[in-house]
Amino acid sequence: MDVIGFQLDDVLDLAIQMETNGAEFYELAARSASNTATRLLLNGLAAMEREHGAALIAMKERLAGGAGHADPEADAVVSSFLSAWLKGDVFDRDTRAASAVARSGTFAAILGVAVQMEKDSVTFYSGLRQYIADDEAEKVLDRIIREELRHVADLDSARRDNLA
Repeated sequence: MDVIGFQLDDVLDLAIQMETNGAEFYELAARSASNTATRLLLNGLAAMEREHGAALIAMKERLAGGAGHADPEADAVVSSFLSAWLKGDVFDRDTRAASAVARSGTFAAILGVAVQMEKDSVTFYSGLRQYIADDEAEKVLDRIIREELRHVADLDSARRDNLA
């Protein structure tokens, strides 16, 4: 499956890397957390990101057998979006700043980076969801999207509860 010059494997590799980066960010931030509730929240989010990565790896392996294909209804906008994301034109994929915030940032700064990462994930997976024509893959992506949205809500709740 080709996304304007990229194969589906490339797109899924990026998704897997995004989840790995997210898990590492949360694990690093948890080690810097000043209280138990914050550490539990961040470690829980890290575990979920690892689960997402495993689900995406399984999806990639299954789709490699030819099970998935590009949705002929997917328009050029979706294809262009995914292509731009892969090239780094849509979102900054440099994780150094996020790592620095996780190590030494305030809880508010960590929350800011975390919420943006989760929103970026929802945007990416929503675009990918429009591109893949495979019922099982769509279900996996729908679940991940819902969970990423839940992460945003959990992070917002932590901000309101001021878990710093």
